[in-house]
Amino acid sequence: HRDLHSFPTRRSSDLGDIVVSLSDMMRYSLKRDNGFVPLQEELDYVSQYLRIQKLRFGGKFEAEISCGEDAACVEIPKLILQPLVENSILHGFKSLKRVGLLKVYARLEGDHVVLGVEDNGRGMEQEAADALLRDGNPAGAESHHGIGVGNVNRRIGLLYGPSYGLRFRSAAGAGTVCTIRLPLDRPGIKEAERA
Repeated sequence: HRDLHSFPTRRSSDLGDIVVSLSDMMRYSLKRDNGFVPLQEELDYVSQYLRIQKLRFGGKFEAEISCGEDAACVEIPKLILQPLVENSILHGFKSLKRVGLLKVYARLEGDHVVLGVEDNGRGMEQEAADALLRDGNPAGAESHHGIGVGNVNRRIGLLYGPSYGLRFRSAAGAGTVCTIRLPLDRPGIKEAERA
């Protein structure tokens, strides 16, 4: 409810764009699937989310999404990028005195797909980034900070094993880079082929 009131007064065309984006996002999140989607669908979802947030924050940040053609069809766990993007917008760009830049990218590297969310925001000490992954909260943060990030990290670990998950590189005042490296073989595929 609070979020609806956080939008500055907008033209009806902006409100129409928001409604269309929200309906597309709802349809995607309710779509029946096996928990995995083509990477391009996940990026389309993030694009809709960014469209809403850019209208909400009125020029506070710019965003770029790039994906290698060879990576677009790779299946990844659904809804793993949006919480990272949200974290960058709400925490990385909070109180930023310049226009923020958010980059979301995906590319193939050997037998892995690498996903990244990078911002030029406030950043944080590396210890706080490590705590975010370990505890879901960097030291001294609000109690709800990092809940989505922690959930994404746990989901990836459960699906792919403990050697997979989020990796943060950050420094105070220098922005944050979060990467996810996933094997191209989806969990359960090899086992199903052997049966």
